[in-house]
Amino acid sequence: MNAGDRSDLKDFFVEKAVLDGVDIGEDTITFNYLLDGDLNTLKVHYKSLSLKEPKLTRDKDALKTFAVSLGVFGFFRFGAVLPAQLDITKYSRWVHPDLVKFLVGSPGLSKIP
Repeated sequence: MNAGDRSDLKDFFVEKAVLDGVDIGEDTITFNYLLDGDLNTLKVHYKSLSLKEPKLTRDKDALKTFAVSLGVFGFFRFGAVLPAQLDITKYSRWVHPDLVKFLVGSPGLSKIP
């Protein structure tokens, strides 16, 4: 279904969901998404894990890749509003290509930049 096919339900859908922020704290990862420009925040809190442990911070790119991957999977929480486009441009360097292939194969998705 594309945006033109759902005009009678337009208030229930969004055109674009953007992964706009991924912030790694001591025990929380905060994800900021923009849904047609409106901010939506998701926080994942770990009770028994410190994200600042030396073992985890030794490879900052690996930790960022983990966090961004969780953020990309976080798009699934917007399944009820069926975004036509997912934008991961800001964090694309930390997204594994196979994850992009998986998302592109999702029915109803028109584009992932």
